[in-house]
Formats: sequence, structure tokens, C-alpha cells
Amino acid sequence: MNLKKNHKIYVPYLLTCIFTVMLFYALGAIAKNNGLAQIRGGTALPVVMGWVTAVAGGFALIFLFYTNSFLIKQRKKELGLYQVLGMDKKNLSVMMLWETLITGAVSLGAGLLLGLALGKLMFLVLLKIIHFSVPLDFAIEPEALLQTVKLFLAVFALNLAYDLFQVMRGRLSEMVGASRAGEKEPKGKWLIALAGLVTLGSGYYIAQTADSPLTAVNVFFFAVILVVIGTYMLFISGSIVLLKLLKKNKRYYYRTKHFTAVSGMLYRMKQNAAGLANICIMSTAVIVVLSMCVCLYAGIEDSMDTQYPRDVTVHLPDGSEEGRVETEKLIAENSGEIGVTVENQVGYRMFLLPCMLREGEAVFGNAMTFQDEASFTEYYRSMILIPLEDYNRILGSEEVLAPGEALIYAPEDDYAYDSLLLGDEPYQVKKVLENVPLVSDGLMSNMVKAVYVILPDVGSVEGLAVKYGFSSEELNHVSYVSWFDMEGEAEACETMVRTLEEQITAVSPDAYVQYKEDSRDWTYAMNGGALFIGIFVGALFLLSTVLLIYYKQISEGYDDRENYQIMQKVGMDRREVRRVIRSQILAVFFLPLLGAFLHVAFAFRVMTMLLEVMFVANVPLFLLCTAGVTAVFTVFYVAVYMITSREYYRIVR
Repeated sequence: MNLKKNHKIYVPYLLTCIFTVMLFYALGAIAKNNGLAQIRGGTALPVVMGWVTAVAGGFALIFLFYTNSFLIKQRKKELGLYQVLGMDKKNLSVMMLWETLITGAVSLGAGLLLGLALGKLMFLVLLKIIHFSVPLDFAIEPEALLQTVKLFLAVFALNLAYDLFQVMRGRLSEMVGASRAGEKEPKGKWLIALAGLVTLGSGYYIAQTADSPLTAVNVFFFAVILVVIGTYMLFISGSIVLLKLLKKNKRYYYRTKHFTAVSGMLYRMKQNAAGLANICIMSTAVIVVLSMCVCLYAGIEDSMDTQYPRDVTVHLPDGSEEGRVETEKLIAENSGEIGVTVENQVGYRMFLLPCMLREGEAVFGNAMTFQDEASFTEYYRSMILIPLEDYNRILGSEEVLAPGEALIYAPEDDYAYDSLLLGDEPYQVKKVLENVPLVSDGLMSNMVKAVYVILPDVGSVEGLAVKYGFSSEELNHVSYVSWFDMEGEAEACETMVRTLEEQITAVSPDAYVQYKEDSRDWTYAMNGGALFIGIFVGALFLLSTVLLIYYKQISEGYDDRENYQIMQKVGMDRREVRRVIRSQILAVFFLPLLGAFLHVAFAFRVMTMLLEVMFVANVPLFLLCTAGVTAVFTVFYVAVYMITSREYYRIVR
């Protein structure tokens, strides 16, 4: 009878529990599916999904406990009246135990049935997203089933313990008058509001001043923490300060629609503000997570082009002239025999050295000697040393360098020095090059700015390689790398790569051949998996946002009903009441949404840098994805507003 009578607050809670159980089981079952190992690159998916399952479980525990606190607060007066009518606390405890058992049984039963029924559909969606065409069976996973049952039994047990604690410790007078609690006007705390403004501004400033992907990775989570803290401070104290300022403004305050709305919000703003801050943070999380995951998936081809500037990369640790000649010979012979055209070929001997380009002076050296500097991430560079002979061969030029001279190409820096110091060896910069068709390793080029230094001969490169290279002997010498595209039938290109790979490794066991198409499946598996997981996480955050909004409006409706009835008795008609309600709900509803928009706008720059770390550097694409996700979320948010505002009015009228 109680569950039926309180259906307005229990039905959404039950639906949320069922949906959460379904998602948790489906995600756990997919993570346990052995068939994922058949996917190229799919071995990482179960690990990632296992982490996400753990996070989703923790989130479900916290969120359902938080939601249950709304329910028990709303029912305190009812439970107090039961005691007035003769029920003791033991009777109430037994009644609440049965209610919890019914709720838990319905949630687990329906959630697991839906998880089993829709799990296969979700699994097929995952396979479609990651472009895996081989059919895999979605089987019932006993381990995931047991894990789900254990987690949600613990959730319901914790909620029951909390509810019993609230009943046992609560005085009868407090429970009967619970709906009137918290009506004392809160004080506006200027210092907390100011601290919140400073904290939020600091988070925004950090996000805007990150100057490289490496810096963005280091500061992102710190900026997020500052923004979250600042949001709570501003909603809890800043909103009260703002309402008090509006109250002092007589021209604004003493109007019918403003007077009632401001007063009604002010008296319970301390309680409301925490909920509004939660809605703001959840809304931001939905937009950020889904925008980045959608962009990662939509930008897979851009990611492939960034990681692999050419179709094939041949890496030979032996950078001798003989090794270079043999490699070029094998490429030419195989392409001719198999019928594949080699295009856009660029190959040279090189040594890659992490280094620093310090502000105010051109100093290059092993980056490990500068790692304690405060500006390490800002001036960190990937220095590629190339002998002049190879540079001239690539460009067909006849540049000449005397000992101690160098050419420099810094495509992402405005190099303004006429000399540079490589470790402890000074070099005179003969020329700063522009628009040189050199290719860098895509695995690092998107995270770290590259600087190409052309030295007089191979001996100069080898000397620096030995002096500043890594300790492993095989990594101290110069290597040879060749990049090229292929034109021909897919099967012929595949044959060309496999034959070349076999022959190159015969020349040098440590040599390798990277083929762009080999990594495409892996990239789709990882980025498609990220999108799939992002949809799961986004759905949980979205569900949380909707439920927070709904319960906030329901609880506010019950709290405000008596006040609005009094207002109508003293002269306000229903039209005026509706106008006041609309004014208050609009402010309460859309303030968190505007806050989320502001957070996303300031986070956009650092988010683009994080995507660069994941090899997606297409800013217009990310802007389009963010705008699309934001638009869809806003439509959904407005729909929730229309539904809950109607329910709110039904309660208060």
C-alpha cells in the first residue's frame, strides 16, 4: 500500500534501479565475453570494460544511496504519523524491510531479465561500432550475474540500514514536522562566494593557459577538481548572496512574480543549491564524455593519418649506408614484382632525442637533464638529427655545411636564434628551413613539437647519438626509416607488406614494418569501444541528472504546496501562482544548464589537446561533435523541464 500510495516517488526510483542493474550486468557480461580476444586489438577491451564496470558499480552505489535519501526525507512525516496512530519503531522497521525486499526483488529481477534480453543487442551494437563482422555469441556470464546480484544486494542493504537509522534516531516531533524543516533564511557568506569565484576562475585559467598536449594531460584533472569545488561554492553561497542582492533591490524585488519567486528560493536555497550544483556537474559530465567519445569515433580516419603519415613505415635499426641501400632495393624489387606502385617515398637516417628548447636560449640536450624545470612540458621537444647527405638526397639540393654548422627546421616554433647548443657542442645555424617535406614518427608528433636538425655528416649524428642516447647499446646508433604510400589492389598491397616484412627482418631481426591497415582494426576496436563505453557512462550520468531534477521538483512541490495555498487564500489567483511557479522553475532549471555550457566552453581548449594525445587533431570536427551533443542534451533537458514543471504545478495547486 505504501509503495502504491507513494508511486510518484517510488516508480522513478524503481525504473532507475532496473535500468542501472540492466546496464551493469550487460557491461559486465560483455567484459567477461571470451570472444573479444578474437578481435585484433580487442584484448584491451575487456580490461577497459572491467575498469568501467567497477566505476559504474561505485557510481551506482553512491547514486542510489543518494536517491534513497530523497525518498526517506519525503516520507518522514508519513512515518511519524504512523507512530502517532500506534505503530512503534519495530513495526516500522519490519514494514520498511518488506518494502526494501519488494523493491530489491523487482529491481534485480526485471533488471537482470532486461540485461539478458537486451545484452545481445548491446553486444551486436558494440561489434557494429568497432567494425567487427565475424559473429560472436553473447552467452549468459555466471560471474557477471553473481557480481551484479552481490553489488545491488549490498546497495539495498545499505539503503535499508540508512532508512532504519533515520527512523530510530528521529524524534516523533521532528518527523511529523520534517516538511517544515529548513525554512530559516540562510545567511549569505561572502567569503565562501568569493572563494568559489576565485577557485572556479583558477580552474578556467589553468584550462586556458595549457600550451601543449603534455601540459593539458598534467593539469586537466587538477582544473576539473577546482571547477567542481568552485561550482559547489558558488551554488551554495554565491546563489544566496545573489538572491539577497536581488531582495535588496526594491525596484526588482517588490513585484508579484519576483517577490514570491525570490523569497521561495531563498528560504531553502542552501538545500537546493547542492542539488543544483550536482545537476550542473552531471550535465557537464554528460556533454564532455559523449562529445569526446563521439569525436574519437568520428575522427578515426584523422587519427590514422596522424599516427601513420604514410601507408607503410619501414624501420631498420642499422643506419649504415649498406642497410639503407638494401632496404630501398627490397622496396623497389617487391613493388615491381607484385605490381604495386610506391608513391610519396621519404627515407633518411636519423636519431631521435628528447630534448629541451629553453626560453631565451637555444639549448638542446637530453631532456632528462632538464626534467625538474618548472617549464619542462612547455619547452619539451622531439629533436630529429639527420645527416646532410640524406637531406640533399630527399630534396635534390646541394646544400653544404662546414663542421660546426647546421640547418634547422622547426615547423611549430618560430626559431629566431642564429646558434644552438647540442649538449655541450655549439653549432652555428646556417639557415632556418621552411616547408621541408620531412616525415616524423606519428606516435609522438601530435604530443610533442618536433625540431629537425641537419648536421654536416653521419659522424656528427652518431657522435651525439652515442653521447646523449639511451643506455642500451643497440639504441645508441643511427637508424634508417622509410615512409611510403602504395597504389594498387588491396590484396597486392597486403602481399607487398608481408613479403617486405619477411625480407627486412631477415636483414635485421630488430627491424619492423608498420602497415596502416593493420592498425585500422585496432583503432576501430579502441575508439569504437570508447564510444560504446561513453554511451554507457553518459546514459548513467544522464539518468542521474533526470532523477535529480525530478526529485528536486517533487520535494520542492510538496514543500511549496502549503505556501502557495496560503497565497491564493490571501488574494493571489491561479494565474499569478502559475506565473510565479514558472519564474522559479525557469531559474532553478536553467541555471545549472547555463553553468554546464560555461564549463564546457572553457574546457573546450584543453579537451582538444587531450584529443591530440589520442591522435585526433581535427578541431572543427570536435566543435561539431560538441555542438551536436550539447543540442541533443538541451532538447532532452527541456523535455524533462516540461514534464517536471507540469508535475510540480499539479502538486502545489
